[in-house]
Amino acid sequence: MRFHRSGIGVALIGGLAVIGLCSVAQGGGPVCGPGNGDCCLEGGNGTPGCDDEACCEAICAADPFCCDMSWDGICADAAQKSCDVCRGGGGEGPGGCETDDDCDDGDDCTVDSCDLDTGQCINEEIDCDDGDQCTDDFCADGCENEKNAVCCDNCGTCDGDVNCDGAVDPLDSGAILARFGLEPCGDDDCKYDVNCDGAIDPLDSGYVLARFGVCNPVPVCNVQVLCSELIDNCEDAPIAPLNLGETVSFLGDNTDATVTCAALGFEETWHAMDLSADADVTTSLCGTNPPFGNAFIVLEPTCPCSGEFIFATSFDNDTTCTDGNWAIHYDGLPAGVYYTPVLKDETSTGFYTWNISAAELAGPPEVCGPGNGDCCLEGGNGTPGCDDEACCAAICAGDSFCCDIEWDTICADAAQKSCEVCL
Repeated sequence: MRFHRSGIGVALIGGLAVIGLCSVAQGGGPVCGPGNGDCCLEGGNGTPGCDDEACCEAICAADPFCCDMSWDGICADAAQKSCDVCRGGGGEGPGGCETDDDCDDGDDCTVDSCDLDTGQCINEEIDCDDGDQCTDDFCADGCENEKNAVCCDNCGTCDGDVNCDGAVDPLDSGAILARFGLEPCGDDDCKYDVNCDGAIDPLDSGYVLARFGVCNPVPVCNVQVLCSELIDNCEDAPIAPLNLGETVSFLGDNTDATVTCAALGFEETWHAMDLSADADVTTSLCGTNPPFGNAFIVLEPTCPCSGEFIFATSFDNDTTCTDGNWAIHYDGLPAGVYYTPVLKDETSTGFYTWNISAAELAGPPEVCGPGNGDCCLEGGNGTPGCDDEACCAAICAGDSFCCDIEWDTICADAAQKSCEVCL
């Protein structure tokens, strides 16, 4: 999802961490032309502007960040798609290949190929996912699948109903007793570690005993409960798979959290998800007792933390959660991996439940369709959304700013390049 970027500061207002944006001035001039960084370099050249004047000026006219701050991956990607200098070679970027061998990047964890139509290299990361939620999957010299923090898939409709018969009773305690000493990570035994301390033992029986005759509503059948100790850094967060219609719940403790992301400015813990399809995503603290009084309203798309946050569409503490906890909503989130920070402050410290759910995308927003501004108008129409429903929905799915705030020049430029109504 493309967001209009700028300097970022974080503040707390009314119980939520709110991001304040500071606009930047448009640049250009001497940063465009020979002697500057490569326009086509995959991932960007790390400096303002680039070495092809025509390409540089065109990209910066649509996105001043590229000349004012840094020619980053978004700028480079735009150049590769629209600049002649990047379409058949040119600089040190991904152009100019004739065979797959020309694209070998020396990384054993990528599949390297040449797109003969464009002359550009494609270096795709190897997918090491083994489908097991109890492993962390990554590539070093090849795929590695290491056991992660304890993970639980609780089938019951009540907290503690490990035999899934709809009641929390002595049968559940007996089922746990029969498994004392077993390792709680696996399809069959994970759910019996009901207190999530990494062992199936008398403490789990006591947990169930305390809930005899009571049906707490979480977790339910489509909820994975990932039990873990303090995760103080996003790099240590197990990445949980998340499909449409599912919820992943993490049980955590942020008592000893520290500041590991300076851009957030507050002590935090981390959890991560791998979203399998575009979705409307909700994160929440529902089930945390006592309720937390504060929460971040951002997602982080990269790790280590970059500060290039994705901001919430909306949030509430009186509708989604019935217990006074915060719920934060991200509409139209593209598929991919995201890292979610949990705030620690004087109102939000201790044991918590962190839920992440994915729902099918809602229909096109009301700002999409006849009666709204012109989708194709050069420079944008100055209002949210535009008059062609299909074009508007497609552009806003990739950049919610265009429907939430304003159909500006970046939105119009994207429409002119990809929407039939503008071609």
